[in-house]
Formats: sequence, structure tokens, C-alpha cells
Amino acid sequence: MPPVRHDWLEVRFHDRNRGFGTTFGELYSYSVCAYNAILPGDGQVAPSQVAVLADAMDGADLVLGLRRLRRDSLHRRVNSALFNFAVSAAAGRRVGDANSISLARTDLVRGLRLTSRSAFIHAEFLLECYRAGARVREVAIEHRARQHGVSAGARPAVVGSTVLDMGAYLLRRGPAWRRARTAPRQEPEPGSR
Repeated sequence: MPPVRHDWLEVRFHDRNRGFGTTFGELYSYSVCAYNAILPGDGQVAPSQVAVLADAMDGADLVLGLRRLRRDSLHRRVNSALFNFAVSAAAGRRVGDANSISLARTDLVRGLRLTSRSAFIHAEFLLECYRAGARVREVAIEHRARQHGVSAGARPAVVGSTVLDMGAYLLRRGPAWRRARTAPRQEPEPGSR
């Protein structure tokens, strides 16, 4: 069966794992589409979950997936909770899952200058969206057990580079809640009103 092609869809692959920071940093420089999404290659989030984000896009600039039933080890869930707490403090609002998948309007984020190359880059992206006054919505997505590869997120080198990038960002930019150009509002999850 030949591959399905759509004018509105562009899919890019790397020949080898280049890491989350590098991959995310490339995403918007390549884009020709109105919206962008990024998925992990480990199979923990099915491509069908992008449709869940798209369904919630109405009136939002960025929709962030919230992995409610995470299929990760306790150690990884604790690390994620600590990271989300730190990002929430920098954002001045609760962020449920800073490193989850997201769908964003390309015109909003194309002008963002992201400097991180560590796993902090997605949180930097989110903080810069808040700073730009973006309308952000979080919606629940399905999460599966890892199907491919080995997690590197808890390795000391990965944690260290993430902490260093976050510290450098906060020293350079300050908390997003203190310097937002407009007062961004966190959009409620659809159906929760």
C-alpha cells in the first residue's frame, strides 16, 4: 500500500537519535504548516493523540498533552513532578506536564528564540509562549508503556544539563509571570466548564 500523502502534513525523521533538545529546536525552522506537533519515538504516545490536541485547538494557540495515567517508573514520575513544579513556579501558574506532546500555531512560535539544547527546551518553549501572551490549554492524552529504546531522561548528564539550562534561562529572562507582555490565561480543559 503506498504511503498516504496530504498537502497539509509534513513528516520528518532523523537517521539516528539526536536527542530531544536538538530535535525540538529544529521543529519550527523546518515547518511549512500552520500547526506543529512533536511526538516521541519510543511509542509511549500514539500519533492518534495529535488528533486529541487538534480537537481542543479551538481558541487556543498551544495545546499541551497531559499524561494523566503515566506508564513510567516511579522514579521517572517523581522526577517529572519535581520538574513540573519548577516550571510552574517560573510560569506563575500550574503546569501539569511541561515535557508532554503539544500542538502549536506555527506563526506564534516561529518568532521565539529558544536557546536550550537540553530537555529543558520544551519548558523554555512553553514559558516563552506564556511570555508572548499565548492562550494555552492542557488536555488529557493516553500514555503507553515504552515500546522502543531505553529512557535517558534520568541520567545524571541529562538532568544536569536540564538544570543548567533552566538556571541560565531564569537568570537571562526571569520568571515568565513577571515579564509577560500581556496577561496570558490558562484555558480550561474542554468540557470542564
